[in-house]
Amino acid sequence: MYKYLYGKWDVLKELVGENGRIRFCDIRHYSRLENDNMRDDEAFKKYEFSPDSIKLSFAGIDFLPEDFASNIKFKLPTRHCLCICLSNKKNDEELFEKFNADVCIEFNVEYLIEFMKFLFEDKFGGEVIAKNVTYYTDNAGISFLPANEAVFTKHSRYQHEDEFRIAAFLPYDEKTVIHHGDKKIEAFKSCNCSEDDISQGNCKCYFAFFHNGLPDGFKSYVGEVFKKK
Repeated sequence: MYKYLYGKWDVLKELVGENGRIRFCDIRHYSRLENDNMRDDEAFKKYEFSPDSIKLSFAGIDFLPEDFASNIKFKLPTRHCLCICLSNKKNDEELFEKFNADVCIEFNVEYLIEFMKFLFEDKFGGEVIAKNVTYYTDNAGISFLPANEAVFTKHSRYQHEDEFRIAAFLPYDEKTVIHHGDKKIEAFKSCNCSEDDISQGNCKCYFAFFHNGLPDGFKSYVGEVFKKK
């Protein structure tokens, strides 16, 4: 099963070459992207309901639509995770432009999912979920509200991305601590980089790099490579 990774060749060429690594991002990273077309506060999902679209009752008292001065808004947290975002669209001109990308890499995600499941489920006791993103309007259905599902939902203004996402969850979310020898690593520690470091690409927190142990790294997972015309 192939999906498509868009980005800069200078960054992704190592993935296509031998002994390359692949990068997953903390879900909070996407709020600090410089590209306005891609930036989104993925740590929270914002939902908006018109008063006549839902029913609210508190302490036995029903609230009528006319009791509300405006739409009802919810800001709900997304479950902490590491993820990678790909697209179902192959060599798409619009995505090259929107993502400010100069390369599209065809990638066998079945192999990648298998590797991530081995690492995060077998070794860390977590969970890996991979599926298409569902796009919602402001009046989202209640079924989109669980924290796990929120990782795989985005506002309809991003629908052109036709995104496929692989997310790795750790068992204790933001409280997860990974023991590495005598070191204790807080898996989802908040990033303290300055805005200057982030904008200059000098900030590495919120990134996780993986190598699958094969002599050619992830090269065997790669199909066609499309350069921007």
